[in-house]
Amino acid sequence: YRSGDDSMGLHADDEPELGEDPVVAIVSLGTSRRLAVRPRRKGAGQRHDLDLGHGSLLIMGGTCQRHYVHGVPRQPGLQRERISLTFRRLLRPP
Repeated sequence: YRSGDDSMGLHADDEPELGEDPVVAIVSLGTSRRLAVRPRRKGAGQRHDLDLGHGSLLIMGGTCQRHYVHGVPRQPGLQRERISLTFRRLLRPP
């Protein structure tokens, strides 16, 4: 992410090659950015906004990808960069 103008829409890491209930790990480097976590179905869970700072590690496991979506919203005014390293285990080729 070059600045707060760059974003990632709400999504789930639920591709078939990741298997059922995959574990996803995110390492954040650089400026702090917000990760929005929302229930897939309205009213089916809590909304969360997590500020991921430099060096933070977020692990999403269990049924997280089945019941929630996540994304990085725009944050106008942020001028610093963020690098997001995402780790997923492939169970079979895509």
